[in-house]
Amino acid sequence: MDAFDKMVCRVGIGLMVVGLFLAVAVTESGSRVSTEKGLATETYSNASANDRQFLRKAVDDDLAEVEMSRLAQHKASSQQVKGFAQTLVDDHSKTKDQLEKIASNKHIDIPKGLSAKNQATKDWLAKFSGEQFDNAYMAEMVKDHQQDVATFRYEVNSAQDVDIREFADKSLPTLESRLKQAENIAPELKTERSALRKPSPAIRRSGQEVRYR
Repeated sequence: MDAFDKMVCRVGIGLMVVGLFLAVAVTESGSRVSTEKGLATETYSNASANDRQFLRKAVDDDLAEVEMSRLAQHKASSQQVKGFAQTLVDDHSKTKDQLEKIASNKHIDIPKGLSAKNQATKDWLAKFSGEQFDNAYMAEMVKDHQQDVATFRYEVNSAQDVDIREFADKSLPTLESRLKQAENIAPELKTERSALRKPSPAIRRSGQEVRYR
């Protein structure tokens, strides 16, 4: 091997060494970036204990209000109550799907059925029918939505998880609107029923005795 060949050989070996060095450096750099990104993602989606509790309670409440509102569609006597119940079925079915997606992405276990407390409330409502059911159901919906609004407002201000906070923030206006609806429906039902129970002017003038339950 002459001097030229030796020089070419040395240059080739040198280039190989430099290439290997660059490859190792790029690999280490990429691994470090991936690790940093992984840590950042984990921190971003790391729900606190309160966030997890909120998520589970929100799912439980959605399940309960859907079940109770489906019951109302069959047992209520007021069309206004039935219409409100259908609105809640639509609202809470949608938010339940959203919550299930969030929980799945964050590996959070959520309820699959009614809690013992909500099942007991549903069973209690099922004992009524007609006007009694209307009154009991609407009272329950007012109470539930008052609690929901308070819980969601707190979560908007205190949630550590970005996705859960965003869900609470977007859902809050709808909950506030449904609370106002529920609070308005109950007095309207009483007014309507009082009017229906009053005798007509013609009957009052005739002096006929009219008895009402």
